[in-house]
Amino acid sequence: MTKESNPIPSFAGTKTFATRLPILMSCRIRLNDDQRNTLKTAFYALRAANQPAAAPAIGGSTVTTTTAYNPVQSIGLADLTLSDLITTRDSVPLVTIIKIQRLLQVEVITPDDILKAAQGYVDWVFQEEREHE
Repeated sequence: MTKESNPIPSFAGTKTFATRLPILMSCRIRLNDDQRNTLKTAFYALRAANQPAAAPAIGGSTVTTTTAYNPVQSIGLADLTLSDLITTRDSVPLVTIIKIQRLLQVEVITPDDILKAAQGYVDWVFQEEREHE
């Protein structure tokens, strides 16, 4: 298949590359307690900052509701889902962690962390081959 007959799909809000990458890598992150606490604190602060003010108490039976801007929805998640993701002890996809970090304006995983982990993986995968050289 030529590059022209197999175009790179474009998804809303995602990055596309001029050429396909020859090696695909997937990455999942298991957050430690400090990282989870950092994300939780930032999430609670964001949620509190976007909470609508309580309506003044008045007599009568009229009910008025307001909807505040929910920034969590900007990354395609509900508050409950985001809360579950940042409190889980299971692994979470790297791209999801990056979206959460950007939303909450904190950094718990750095590019250097990923590079070190990738190097450790490469070392482990090719360990036997290197031992026979």
